Amino acid sequence: MIDLEDYKRSIDWLDRGITELTKNPDDEKIQDSVLLSFEVTHNMTESTLRRALQMTSDDQEAAYLSSRELMRYAVDYGITLTSGEQWLRYGLALEEVKNHHRYSSTVDTSLLHQYVTELRAFSERLGKGPVALD
Repeated sequence: MIDLEDYKRSIDWLDRGITELTKNPDDEKIQDSVLLSFEVTHNMTESTLRRALQMTSDDQEAAYLSSRELMRYAVDYGITLTSGEQWLRYGLALEEVKNHHRYSSTVDTSLLHQYVTELRAFSERLGKGPVALD
């Protein structure tokens, strides 16, 4: 079984950070906190998807797929987060923020809000099936 509660808490933590960042966009501590939350949540999402696929397909191959392959594989089992292209855009945005956040006081909070919305929907879908996750 996959514990979705920790995953949902990471999404909530990211959402709270985005709210704070919207209020204080130049605060470097908040920027760093959002960056860390973004990275942790992104990694947890991918890990959760891999585990869900392994449970659904009874195939250990999901553990070794690239992010792009993982998203394609997930489509076959109906437990996708979003389109594979959008997931890769989030990953690229994360890398961009990681590489340049110190040099820019602007962070695209609209992208982060969209990300959180999709993650919440994804966690709800996982909770309902096609694989029963607790």
